[in-house]
Amino acid sequence: MCDSEGGWVKRLGRPVIILGVCGERAADLLKRIEREARENKASSIIIAIGTNDTYKELLPVTPLEGFRKDIAELIRISKNMTNKVAFIGLFPVGEEMRMYSCDNDSVQHYNNIIKGECKKSKVLFIDVFAEFIKRDYEKLLEDGLHPNSVGHKAMAEFIGPILIKNKLI
Repeated sequence: MCDSEGGWVKRLGRPVIILGVCGERAADLLKRIEREARENKASSIIIAIGTNDTYKELLPVTPLEGFRKDIAELIRISKNMTNKVAFIGLFPVGEEMRMYSCDNDSVQHYNNIIKGECKKSKVLFIDVFAEFIKRDYEKLLEDGLHPNSVGHKAMAEFIGPILIKNKLI
């Protein structure tokens, strides 16, 4: 979204199938990940999910324990399909997201759940939150939630080398 070059994944310059669905939560991805990964003959599975689970007003928030179980199950399913699995951490949100009761404290709680489940399961976790919270990240957001072109470029520059080094792409 908000990027004429197709987002951070397209900027990696590698063949990657994007299966993301706008507005989706971890529980929604669980319903389709195995089928779609098999249909696409995935040799690596790279998952970026969770920000929508943090919303408190537009949608009912996903309880932390339910989110943890969903992430653990996504890891289990993915690892049963390939040993090349990674999770991309959540991006910080801008102040304007407070009107949706979505703030960086909540985002960090969910991010830490993903990080913990990845550590427990020995799955690569790329901590986007920790990296970008140190930067002037609000300038990288189009609308307080979605990265703009500069944000997508910064994400690709941060995430890409890690995925390459770990032979996920």
